[in-house]
Amino acid sequence: MASKKILLGVGLLAAMAIVFYAVIGWPPVAKNDTQGAIGVAKKYQAEQISETDVVLADPEIQELLQTDFFYQLVTDADFQKLYLSGVLDKVMVRAPDALGDHVSSPLTEVGRALSDDRIKQNIAAGKFDVAAGLAGQKGIKVTPEDLSKLQIKGLDAAHQVASLTDLGRALADDEVKKHIAAGKFDLATATARSKGMHFPEVILSSYAVAKGPVVSVHQLNELGRALSDDDVKQHIAAGKFDLAAQTAQAKQIKVSASDLQKFDMQTLGAKGDDLSALGRLLQKDSFQKALPYAGTMQKLMVQSGTFKNAVRSGDMSKFGQDIVGAKKKAR
Repeated sequence: MASKKILLGVGLLAAMAIVFYAVIGWPPVAKNDTQGAIGVAKKYQAEQISETDVVLADPEIQELLQTDFFYQLVTDADFQKLYLSGVLDKVMVRAPDALGDHVSSPLTEVGRALSDDRIKQNIAAGKFDVAAGLAGQKGIKVTPEDLSKLQIKGLDAAHQVASLTDLGRALADDEVKKHIAAGKFDLATATARSKGMHFPEVILSSYAVAKGPVVSVHQLNELGRALSDDDVKQHIAAGKFDLAAQTAQAKQIKVSASDLQKFDMQTLGAKGDDLSALGRLLQKDSFQKALPYAGTMQKLMVQSGTFKNAVRSGDMSKFGQDIVGAKKKAR
């Protein structure tokens, strides 16, 4: 009898202990240490994508997430540093003309050339040197090589001039230019045709400036070099943009005072090595490829808590897996 009472007492105490530890939590875990002391590694602690993070369902953001350069860009240390400090967001918002214009400017110049009847006629006749010379007289910056890409094989002069007229209209259209800059020539052609502009599809895919805007890459590299230079940075920090540009040019870096002024450290809220990080980022291929998506990238950075948590944790691969999982779930 006594033994039964002892067993009953022990069982009761065990049950009380289980309830007690269930309430207080056991074994105790430090709030700021969820990973243990040995072999510490960054873990993705962001919540799973929820219905509240609706920005990730945006078609333009979904398109961006599927590009080949996206993962390379967002896992870059300079990108993460500037994004988490808030500097990159201000760059995207406050200086779009300093970045995006580098992508579209070659296309814009060609579009201007194709709005001139004499230039078009010379292109149709294969006189590219003459066409470029006429363009230069009107302040249009194009080369004979640029214009030679626009000759449409197999068409007579009259049809070619008509096609070049529509092409000029297309290259003046922001939506069409965006698709061209992203290398989406089929979509660019379809967009142009939906707006009443008709020309052979091959004309865009064979256009070298559209495929890879060399001027854009060159200008970004120059700007990146300038922002990575200590002497130039000191003048920018002091607001001496003319002197900063002169210092850069003395080092064979081709930038203007107005270019540098858009990257004033006070305006951007940049501190310490932020400007050097920005300089390095501007020179990277993944960032240059992201320029046509500047607005979409800015929307993702500002509105998606899931994305920010992923960057902060450093585990972008888990973010990518969650995106794929969310897309499958939505189907």
